[in-house]
Amino acid sequence: MGISHDGNGVTITLREIYDSLNGVSSSLDRLEQRIIRLEEKTSMASEADERSRNALKKAEEAFQKASEALVLIQEKEAEKKEFKKMWFSAILTAITPWLLGFLFALIYLVQKGGEW
Repeated sequence: MGISHDGNGVTITLREIYDSLNGVSSSLDRLEQRIIRLEEKTSMASEADERSRNALKKAEEAFQKASEALVLIQEKEAEKKEFKKMWFSAILTAITPWLLGFLFALIYLVQKGGEW
């Protein structure tokens, strides 16, 4: 069993051809298994990439909504402050004539000595 040399060339036995083909076949089987595992990992990575893209999109949408809500809250706070200022001004404007009238009446009564 081996390679024999005759005058015209090299002779390879059937057993050697069979063993070589079995070796190539087993190498192809291992290669096929590796390719299958690689395809599975690629598929899982693709799914993970899609999930991460969806999560990123949802996070961006949530950030946009939060930004809009913050603007609305700031506007409401500004309106609230303006409303308080307006009420304070209105109350002060309404009370001022009464206070002045009371003050003038009090001064008048004090000058008259309490007489009517």
